[in-house]
Amino acid sequence: MRRAHTLAPAISLCFVMAVLGCEGDANDANGGSAADTSEDGESGDGDGESGDGDGDGESGDGDGDPGDGDGDPGGDGDGPSTAACEAFANATPQPLIAATSAAEAATATIVPDPQVIYTVTLPEGAAGFVQLQIADWETTQAFFTTAEIDYQVTVETNSQVPEPRGPAAACPEGGITDQRVFFPHWTPATIEFSATGPREVPLMIIEQ
Repeated sequence: MRRAHTLAPAISLCFVMAVLGCEGDANDANGGSAADTSEDGESGDGDGESGDGDGDGESGDGDGDPGDGDGDPGGDGDGPSTAACEAFANATPQPLIAATSAAEAATATIVPDPQVIYTVTLPEGAAGFVQLQIADWETTQAFFTTAEIDYQVTVETNSQVPEPRGPAAACPEGGITDQRVFFPHWTPATIEFSATGPREVPLMIIEQ
């Protein structure tokens, strides 16, 4: 009987230690693994989003736009040039007879259009004139024609800012030239064609 009383405290102490030991192991197993797997409460690359992206929270190449990074749909980055090359190859031109003086240019008026190409008939042995209607302030217009055509674009205030003329980027071997001209005002522009050279002129103007 005395021996039973002596063993009781030892058994109780062992039981308590065993319980404490199990709880400690459980805390290590649960708490330790939780801290190691994700300290920020989110899976992923640390940007607050799941997945393996670039950390900006958006899919794509980081510029916020789909495509090739130039901000424009498509692959070549130049819509006017592509439209012009397609029109020169496939569209049916609209006929237009040029005026014989700058004062009468309004009788031969065109507007920028990405789907319309003109065939401008010039007077024999004299300059021809066409008026371009510009509807908006501060726009850049793209002028497309062929390399042998000589022309000049002016406005009343002489405020136009022309860029160098060169081959159309979308079809550089096609003989089509591309010139961009910036117009700060919406005033009409006059296109003067040379008195020499071809008298049937292909012309297309597209707002950039």
